[in-house]
Amino acid sequence: KDATSQLIGRFCTEAETATRAVYGPGRLGRYGAELVVPRTVRNECAVLKAVADRYVMQRAEQETLRADQRIVIAELAAALTARAPEGLEPHFRALFDQAPD
Repeated sequence: KDATSQLIGRFCTEAETATRAVYGPGRLGRYGAELVVPRTVRNECAVLKAVADRYVMQRAEQETLRADQRIVIAELAAALTARAPEGLEPHFRALFDQAPD
């Protein structure tokens, strides 16, 4: 857990430093800048994602868990569809009514 916190902190600090180098020390309001992520940080993240995929996500028990989760999501979607639009909350009902399909 500590290693994860340290990595995230370092990645964020490096991205902030790189962004500030491009846009300066002023306020970075909405749409006022693009986040700059150094290539080294992007590469480190890619390696960490690959390691996590290989040693965490591809374990047999993870595949079983994901299969179970897919079933739950499919059942939930079927139940919501069967009750729509009456069974939907008002803000979701409006979106449902606007959907072309």
